[in-house]
Amino acid sequence: MSDVKVLYTAGVGRSGSTLLGNVLGEYEGIFSTGELHLLFKALVRDTGCGCGERVARCPVWSAVLDDLRSSGAWDGDPATVRRWQRGEARVIHTPRILRRVRGDRPSGRPELDAYRELLAALYASIATVTGARAIADSSKTPADAALVAALPGVDPRLVHLVRDPRAVAYSHSKVRPTLDAHRGQEVMHRSGPVRLSARWVGVNLVTDRVRARYGDARSVLLPYERFAASPRTTAEDLVRLVDIASEPSPFTADDVVVLGTNHNVWGNRNRFVTGPVTVRPDDDWRREYPPSRRMLVTSLCLPTLGRYGYSARWGASASEVVGAGS
Repeated sequence: MSDVKVLYTAGVGRSGSTLLGNVLGEYEGIFSTGELHLLFKALVRDTGCGCGERVARCPVWSAVLDDLRSSGAWDGDPATVRRWQRGEARVIHTPRILRRVRGDRPSGRPELDAYRELLAALYASIATVTGARAIADSSKTPADAALVAALPGVDPRLVHLVRDPRAVAYSHSKVRPTLDAHRGQEVMHRSGPVRLSARWVGVNLVTDRVRARYGDARSVLLPYERFAASPRTTAEDLVRLVDIASEPSPFTADDVVVLGTNHNVWGNRNRFVTGPVTVRPDDDWRREYPPSRRMLVTSLCLPTLGRYGYSARWGASASEVVGAGS
């Protein structure tokens, strides 16, 4: 069996990864997992899949989990995997993973090695059950991205997704229900501007280090604003990155994509949206986010704004960031 291609999206939450993953999942041969890192959290909390079923009862994920258990890579206890993730695969652990995880050699950390083996087996099970030639994983955590780069049986690609931090902070300021029927009245996670700014800087700088491990031929720095300005072109570029044909296309126009039911295990509320969707730049934060908070986020992120093509004055417009990065 040939190595399974994994297109891993890393970056900060509320950067558009759910929409991007759902679009990619509409191309023939690509299966979008949503935030796969949180599969085992979804099992612990008994939450819902993008298809509307509980993850544990979803026909796709129940088959994947059965295959994973039969492979011997998982004993069936999601709490064990969550412990491995908290102890070995948080953002802060990324530099250690880059140092210790190379090839098939043991890292010297038993739980990290167990988690690496499980992750490799999980991708293999997904490919077996879905028949996908490529998996779009929107987990975003750079720690898992570092592991994916060294997984046996995986042909890895990386998308470093960035978005103007003021837009991200504005999104975090709003109270929004998850729309997951299995999570009751729970609302989406929120962060204040100071904590969010620190995370935006830290996660993106760490992801830069991970991207260096992939190399330019297997990775891309993608401003969300570029995707929103040219969704069809951007999606086709990413599909080609994993050597998948971009036709037939789910786009009916350059900015309109038809989304079907997905099997995202976790992610933004947009994972429940189906039908024709118009993808366009979202600049509401410029009008609605208080100027004092925009200034605060700008000041805290100032040393790294230019690194990703954003202006310190108002934040880059879509046209200004189209050429940022590569």
